[in-house]
Amino acid sequence: MRTIILNKTNIVNNGKNNVLEYDFPSSVQFKDTYIAVKSVSMYYSWYNISQSLGNNTFSYTWYSGSGTETTHVIVIPDGMYEVTNINTFLQSKMIENGHYLIDNTNNKNIFFLELIVNPTRYAVQINTYQFKYLNNAAVVSAGYVLPSNFNHGDSGAFPSSTAHYFNPKISMASKFNDIVGYSSTFVSDLNINGGYTPPTNNSYISKDASTQTISYLSHDSTTLKTKAPDVQPNASILMNLTNIDNAYANPTGILYSIAPDVAFGALISEKTPELAFHKLIPGSYNQLRLQFLANNLDEIEIQDPNITIMLVIKERNEI
Repeated sequence: MRTIILNKTNIVNNGKNNVLEYDFPSSVQFKDTYIAVKSVSMYYSWYNISQSLGNNTFSYTWYSGSGTETTHVIVIPDGMYEVTNINTFLQSKMIENGHYLIDNTNNKNIFFLELIVNPTRYAVQINTYQFKYLNNAAVVSAGYVLPSNFNHGDSGAFPSSTAHYFNPKISMASKFNDIVGYSSTFVSDLNINGGYTPPTNNSYISKDASTQTISYLSHDSTTLKTKAPDVQPNASILMNLTNIDNAYANPTGILYSIAPDVAFGALISEKTPELAFHKLIPGSYNQLRLQFLANNLDEIEIQDPNITIMLVIKERNEI
């Protein structure tokens, strides 16, 4: 039995820390030779939302007092996010855009759109709350204060005559929709002046007639079936070795799978309970090339290059 170690010195400088190359001291002839993963030590450091994954944008729409719709695209910085983090970032952008009120009594911000976890239904729940365009006096009498940057899309503070009621609208973008468990075509309703009625055939949408609060549970808009949130699309990653030919795998170089059982940023210490040997393609080699892949076989970006992998090589008569 022979072992080889790959570590950060073997990482190919492609900015993604996902390819390691091991150069043999001299050319090696493989014939009836097998290889297996003995151990992997690396940090759980690949993001669930990023520009490279293409799942970092969605949008919300604010309705002005005179009836103008303004859509704001939310671009999430690369990182590891729970649903609560996504909601916090959304509301930070609503603060920047002046789309909130201040509860003068409790000195806290009031938002009219939120994403929360509904653990009972294994879903992400979207709640939209009614915003009333009345006038400044009505806002103050209700115990609220307008933020200094309040923005409704019109000149002046509030329309002076006609009242407009609405719920902010949220729209999904492709791939982000999978994170929160909705169809890419999902769009919530503006519920202008309370005019929205949930479809009777969709049990994932409900409306409180007294408060005009509308709640949505993650679902597929076309099939009207549950669509589970996929908050971490790469809950496991694959190790692909170019020098093996596994006829039962696609791609044929799949060697092993890493599924973190630690918190993000913590050390993954994987020790295989039993060696699973794969036959190396017969031939003469100067190098082994190992790549980490996402679940969909795309490249995965690993932030921390501190990686140590032990591989075991055996001849057929040693197995």
